[in-house]
Amino acid sequence: MKNQYIPLLLILLMTSILIGAYNYDSSARALPVLVAVFTIMLLIVELMVQAKTHIGVRVKNFLETEDSEENQESISIGRALIYSVGWPGFLVALSAIIGILPAVLIYIFLSLNIVARKSIGRSLVVALAMTALSWFLFEFVMSYQLYRGILMNNLAW
Repeated sequence: MKNQYIPLLLILLMTSILIGAYNYDSSARALPVLVAVFTIMLLIVELMVQAKTHIGVRVKNFLETEDSEENQESISIGRALIYSVGWPGFLVALSAIIGILPAVLIYIFLSLNIVARKSIGRSLVVALAMTALSWFLFEFVMSYQLYRGILMNNLAW
């Protein structure tokens, strides 16, 4: 039950951000509202996983691999630095070169496959779903064109 306090506190924080965002005009509040709503939804899923509800168990089974308990070894400081600095740096560099959406696709796929040791199929499904969701939210919900990258900008006519 102790672990459930963290998502509950974060839901409270996101709810306060959501309420506070409505003090801004409609264009300025779009991103904070979007982030708060989706974060609250993910935190509710986390609560269901921790409470071991039917949906929570299915989500946990989908996201875990068979040897998840065996992968709980301690992480060396060098590996921790690669995870905390190298992967985000890789995402930024990739975003600058090929654009945000292809970079997000590659980043999520590689981090799930290499770091989290998920199967190729599962990594690809999650990466495609998150990239499609990002594209839909930015292009249609917020009408915001994402950066296309150096290569795509140079190839534009």
